[in-house]
Amino acid sequence: MFSGIVKKAATLVAVEKLTGQTRFSIDLGELANGLKIDDSVAVNGTCLTVVALQGNVAIFTAIPQTLAITNLQYLQTGDEANIELSLCYGDVIGGHLVQGHVDTVVEILAIEVVGDAWQVTFSLPENLRNYVIEKGYIGLDGMSLTVHTLYQDRFSVALIPHTREVTIAKHYIVGSKINLEVDMLAKYAENNWRNTHE
Repeated sequence: MFSGIVKKAATLVAVEKLTGQTRFSIDLGELANGLKIDDSVAVNGTCLTVVALQGNVAIFTAIPQTLAITNLQYLQTGDEANIELSLCYGDVIGGHLVQGHVDTVVEILAIEVVGDAWQVTFSLPENLRNYVIEKGYIGLDGMSLTVHTLYQDRFSVALIPHTREVTIAKHYIVGSKINLEVDMLAKYAENNWRNTHE
């Protein structure tokens, strides 16, 4: 479990296409301190398991099913990825509860500069529309953000300078592919409603 508070944008030092999987080697810097094999780490909001450690470099593997629904499929050596270590009991949850189970990849449709902030508009698939509300939580590349404006087929969030500075959001352009995870509590609420009204 994660909170959607990205700790750093870390550099991929290697991306290897293997039979049935892709291996990502990521330099976590100081975040590697105390990290162990089998720990969970959110990489662009995707929960991955540490399979090996080489100094500060953590190695992860992703299977085709994971790659198919996340933007990990586009990562190359030298790219940066948002990193968050999993929560421990007693940690402060500065964002919202994030599972690291990406629902889909969405596209940036527009970026508008409003003062020091960016208002970024994303596409929204119809099948996820019920889980997104104005002023509600949403996970984008592992970042816990608040929905600013909502339309039928798109939504927008504001990105403050600090968020852009410490995450991969600084690289966002129109057309960028972004991992999206909707608030899991909305899914539970809908499931409960369906079970009681069918």
